[in-house]
Amino acid sequence: MKKTIKLIIVLVLMMIAFNNCSETKDAIDTLNNLECLEKLTRYSNNEDDLTCSEQISQLQSLKNSCPDDDGSIQTLINLLVETCED
Repeated sequence: MKKTIKLIIVLVLMMIAFNNCSETKDAIDTLNNLECLEKLTRYSNNEDDLTCSEQISQLQSLKNSCPDDDGSIQTLINLLVETCED
């Protein structure tokens, strides 16, 4: 009987831990998306006064580091690269 109770407690604790991990991952992904969008805004306004080639380089590195489930960030990056002018 004690073994069964201990097993149930361990299983419940594991379920709680895994559930919290999922929520934590979602929160981290949201923060990463916000950070990427902030950088995109900064690059689109050229707040750092970069040349076009420097801006494209930064955008390419951003393209590789941003989580993008629906492709919207990649679309914005591609648009900024295409319209970049010195």
